Amino acid sequence: MTSESYRLNPFEQSNNDGHISVINNQIYIKDAMKMGKQPFLLESDTVDVFVNGILLKGSKVVFNSDQVEWKLREKGSFFKIWVRADQLEAYFQLLESPKVSDLKPVHAAPSAQLELDGDIKLCLRRINEEFHKQGIVAPDIVSVMHELSNSTYKPVVIARGISPQAGKDGWLETYFENATSQMLEETDGKVNFRQGRSIPSVESGTVLGEIHPPELGKHGISVFGTPIEAPSGRELAVKAGKHIEISRGKCIALRSGRPVVTGDLTKCIDIQHVYEHKGNVNLETGNIFFNGDVVIHGDVEEEMHVESFGNITVYGNVYKSTLISAQNIYVTGTIFGSQLAGGRVGLLYSKVYNILDQFLKQFALLVDSVDIVLERFVRNGDKRATYGYLADLLIKMKFPMIAKLAMQYSEVMQFAGKMVPPEVLMVDRMLGTYRKSDLLQQKSTKQELISITDYMVKLHERIKDSIYEESDAVITSANGTRIETTGNIYVIGSGTVQSELYAGNQVVYKRSDSSCRGGRLVAGKEIEVREVISGHRIYLEAGEKIAVHSGSELRLVMNGAAMDVYDECREVIFIKVNGRISQIPMPKRNG
Repeated sequence: MTSESYRLNPFEQSNNDGHISVINNQIYIKDAMKMGKQPFLLESDTVDVFVNGILLKGSKVVFNSDQVEWKLREKGSFFKIWVRADQLEAYFQLLESPKVSDLKPVHAAPSAQLELDGDIKLCLRRINEEFHKQGIVAPDIVSVMHELSNSTYKPVVIARGISPQAGKDGWLETYFENATSQMLEETDGKVNFRQGRSIPSVESGTVLGEIHPPELGKHGISVFGTPIEAPSGRELAVKAGKHIEISRGKCIALRSGRPVVTGDLTKCIDIQHVYEHKGNVNLETGNIFFNGDVVIHGDVEEEMHVESFGNITVYGNVYKSTLISAQNIYVTGTIFGSQLAGGRVGLLYSKVYNILDQFLKQFALLVDSVDIVLERFVRNGDKRATYGYLADLLIKMKFPMIAKLAMQYSEVMQFAGKMVPPEVLMVDRMLGTYRKSDLLQQKSTKQELISITDYMVKLHERIKDSIYEESDAVITSANGTRIETTGNIYVIGSGTVQSELYAGNQVVYKRSDSSCRGGRLVAGKEIEVREVISGHRIYLEAGEKIAVHSGSELRLVMNGAAMDVYDECREVIFIKVNGRISQIPMPKRNG
């Protein structure tokens, strides 16, 4: 217990004089007796002293009947306390070394001046007052004391809440196998096509799946002790196709055929027909356009076009032709000089979305610029320039990307096939205005230009909810061919020669003897190549990693970083570390 008393100088004081005592940081006053001197307080430099609720300025005689209180000065606080925006963590930070602790009087008869000195007890009192003021529950005082004793002047976490746990989203459980897994089997380390039809089929009345409702989340608790509401899971939107009935969460087939699920944010489940073509596809048979699966038992000859809203399976070769599928593509033979697009709707929507996203951003800048220039024309009394004329002029001088994006959209439409959604084609016609100067200059008002883009904005938003699930392409070999898919590209045969493979997820050469002779491989996530034949420089671009079992003369690109590999490399994985591409040894397989 600390106890300090103010006493008068022995040469000046008498036993009748009053005095001031401080015990456990509380101020006590003893009044003078008879003719003794009554004690008085002086203003302090370290604390605010209040006599009967009034801040002490200068000096004041005090009596036992007075209520004398004190508190630390608010100015120059030696610490700060704050709470993270999500209210899940509170922090304490020491700003300067604490020099205050217990309250003591300075002896200066016949007056007394109070100041602070001693250990950390008083610091904790001030800090606790701030915790209470901010409403922080159960702060970690031990951590605060440690920081006061061993000051780092860095933020210290002194309270943690409990994070809310979001509820599980609704989901669709399906009771049928995926077609891709059925088309591949592994035997003695080699992946081969199953010979024969491998398309899952169901009968009318079959329960295909069940829609599970979303689950409630678990609430959290903030550092203030208040509940933090947890978001519930989102309900899955499921659309029944023409041949599906949804009853009490069950999806029931209304006819026989192949079950199919498409969509991402919105799932669409339906039954598709399967069209089987016996023999080759050529000029005599004509092109194939079918709203379901297409199975071709033969070759696809030159200059032919096969398009399907389901899977395309070719048990033969493909020669200089185009295969476009809304879902997966499987080719057992060799592909020569052709173009393949798996997940056509997904690819189309992805390209359309990206082009519109860039276009609308550029258009917003264009409109602002035209407004500024038009205002100057009007201010100068020149009313000849129309809105469309100035827009065309600025596109040529400052926003050439707008015309380029309009051309890119047109190019995408040319390869999109016949079954392009009408709203997507409508935008292509609208963008024609930005591909031809004379059409753009005819627009005399701002509203005419904005009305054109209103439709684009709506399509841009709608596509967000219509991105289709990943689709795969499974091929044996390809020569001079371009393949695109939203999912994976699997090469399960001898390999590729001077071909371009673009996958939203992975490009994988499955067989140990599959080779890659030049060309371009691009994958959203990973690439795995077995043997890159020297003398055929190859471009490899991936988002996460590139695995090379054997190869040289490689051009590697990963998220903006690039690297050239000229010498032979074996069993290595390339990844991006600290902004640069680095290589690490490939893990050895067991056995």
